[in-house]
Amino acid sequence: MILIWQAIGSITGGPISALLWVLYADTADYSEWKTGRRATGLVFSASIMSNKIGWAVGSMLAAFILDRTGFVANAVQNMQVLTGLKSMMSIIPVGIGIIALVIIMFFL
Repeated sequence: MILIWQAIGSITGGPISALLWVLYADTADYSEWKTGRRATGLVFSASIMSNKIGWAVGSMLAAFILDRTGFVANAVQNMQVLTGLKSMMSIIPVGIGIIALVIIMFFL
């Protein structure tokens, strides 16, 4: 079941990276068309900063889930921890990927 969820997560998450970078370039072009000033550097630096913030928030959420399930490093894990780890590798990424795709669909 984990392999199926991982495949679904990869299929839903794969196009997001390419679509985001296309949208960043389109945003820079739209900005130039609307204002007459080229702001490509600003658009791409803001997008990279948002990626860094997302990585920080994602790491924080992973640590929060591990803490809430009772994870202890270098120890045998209980069923609650194992369920949390399985969810972090399957259901949670698929759900976030589907939400991201739905949001992106509004911009295409």
